Amino acid sequence: MKLLWPILYLGSALAFTIDHSHSKILELPFVPSPNDLIYEVTSSFSIKFSFQNGDLYANDHQFYPPPMTPTLQVPLYEGENQEKPHKTVELAYTLKSQTTHTNKMPTAPDTTHVRVEFLDLQGNLVSPHAVAINLYVDQDGKYKSASFRVEPAHTGHRDNHLSQETQPWVIKYWDGRLDAIKTTVPSSDNENSMDMNRDIVIHTLLGIATGLVGCSAVFLIGYLGRCLWARVQGQKELGRRSQIISEKGTVYEKIPIISEVYATDDSELDV
Repeated sequence: MKLLWPILYLGSALAFTIDHSHSKILELPFVPSPNDLIYEVTSSFSIKFSFQNGDLYANDHQFYPPPMTPTLQVPLYEGENQEKPHKTVELAYTLKSQTTHTNKMPTAPDTTHVRVEFLDLQGNLVSPHAVAINLYVDQDGKYKSASFRVEPAHTGHRDNHLSQETQPWVIKYWDGRLDAIKTTVPSSDNENSMDMNRDIVIHTLLGIATGLVGCSAVFLIGYLGRCLWARVQGQKELGRRSQIISEKGTVYEKIPIISEVYATDDSELDV
């Protein structure tokens, strides 16, 4: 149970899968003694997986189907110089396999799941990493491609290499990796969150400033348009007034002169 969190947490960080790969080189940590965990683990060994005649080979040794003697030679790298191997060591390994048949999809290949853990010749586990391999079988029954994934090892106990219990030093190794990631990930998360918050604040301020500038521009354009419209209407009204003829003078001067008409009675004239 103690390995549950390292498996879940480091699964995405340390595990990797390359589907339908015809060759793959894996570099695994090499811990020949639990005392090596006191210091930083700098030793590692590499394995090159490839296909030959439909079988899986590791470092030019037949790997699966497993041979009668499951051993192979691996180059060992020590210290900071990881370009040239320090020496070559012979390792043993344990295999667990299971084949999945895809009868519902005739075109899909069968898959053989293989889990490998590496031991020394005395049966002691030498790497906290196990390798999970998915082998894809073609219609001829030959292996043509594979995917690889790194998992925590749990077998190969130093007192009894057939035990299925997780070794304490493997737990210590994975706990150390988990603690190392916990100390580095939060700082990067904080930096990312600070950068994100800074970007949010900056974008918010820019949005507010843009809104204020836009409102001011709309208000100014509306005010200028209103002034221009009022000016044009005033000029039109002034033009209409200039066409009206106005007469000068007082009110009494504008009273029309009425002509006096005298009428005479002809009957009176005849008398």
